[in-house]
Amino acid sequence: MLEEKKNMELPTAVPTTRIRSDRTAIFIAVLALVVSLSANFFNYLFTNSVHTDIQKQKLELDKFQANIELVTSNMRKKIDDDRLLLDAQIASSTEKFEKQRIQIENQHGRTEKIHRTMSFTKLFKDLRPTIEIDCQRGKIYTAKINKNTIPVDCSFKNLGTLKANIIPVTLIMIGGEDYKDIDGAIERIDNNEENSILPGKISASRYYVVLTENGANNLRKASFKIGFQAFTDAAAIGAIKQRTKETITDEELKKLSGQVYTFTFQL
Repeated sequence: MLEEKKNMELPTAVPTTRIRSDRTAIFIAVLALVVSLSANFFNYLFTNSVHTDIQKQKLELDKFQANIELVTSNMRKKIDDDRLLLDAQIASSTEKFEKQRIQIENQHGRTEKIHRTMSFTKLFKDLRPTIEIDCQRGKIYTAKINKNTIPVDCSFKNLGTLKANIIPVTLIMIGGEDYKDIDGAIERIDNNEENSILPGKISASRYYVVLTENGANNLRKASFKIGFQAFTDAAAIGAIKQRTKETITDEELKKLSGQVYTFTFQL
């Protein structure tokens, strides 16, 4: 009976071992599955984490790039603005320089004109004869003198810087109660030749005034008014002409070199 009981217990022991073996296998399989799932999960987490980091880095890079582009754009705008400002300043400086250049040239032109004017003024002053005249009735009588002939002695002093010539051109007798011109009183002037006077020198001329009967009858309390034409010597005019040939015509030069004087004295 005992052996039979033993024999009966032996078959039940085998399944227990198998069960344990199966459980172990299942456990190992489950564990392997868990490990596999964990590995995949951790791999997923790692991959996702890496992907997230990449996305963050990409966003940071995009943001950094956007900042760089903004800074670059601002720098470009600043450079363009500075260039425009510089161009404007250059243009303004160029305009100011041009204005200053024109002003300097105009001032230089005015200065040259003033110098030229001053030079011409002095030249014209030198060109125009300046004569000091003194005339009176002659006191020394000659054979030419009679009741109808009056001697007139004139003294000329050249105050100018160039040689000058002078000649009487008109003569009028003034008298009567109204002290007016006496018509037909003068017949002619004898010895009315040119008198040449050097600068700073004095020269004299005697003229013989021939009267009409009307003039002779009105000598009492009468006066002579003599008109003289003075002009610069031709040689001096020729020298000046060479200096002024581009600015002054011969006709203008002729007018500038002449001067009319009038001298009145009582007989």
